[in-house]
Amino acid sequence: NNKIMSNEWDQGPGECCNDSGLCCYTFCCPCLAFKEAADNIGKDDAAWLYCLLTFPIPFGCCSLTHLGTVVAEKAGIAEEIPMSAVKSCFDCCCCYSCTVVNQSRKIKAAGEGNQKMERE
Repeated sequence: NNKIMSNEWDQGPGECCNDSGLCCYTFCCPCLAFKEAADNIGKDDAAWLYCLLTFPIPFGCCSLTHLGTVVAEKAGIAEEIPMSAVKSCFDCCCCYSCTVVNQSRKIKAAGEGNQKMERE
């Protein structure tokens, strides 16, 4: 169980503007961004489901709520479903989708780093 040593998100509200590529990616292609996040945390079996659920607006919010909670759990962040749901509903203000994708990338990088150390 790979957990990043942190108990809060590495990126706060609005900080996704520091990475304009990530911001544009999650805003313009949430389907692919959610799929990438699911792949990054090892949820390959559900990756396309997260992707497809972004199209109907209410389901996109539900998809992000669940994905955010799973990514938080994987990263060792205490994020309950109600708080994740609130952040998902106000995603345009707090950049929650960018935060979730960013954190999933760090989880993937940490996992790859651990695998590299095991091989050496």
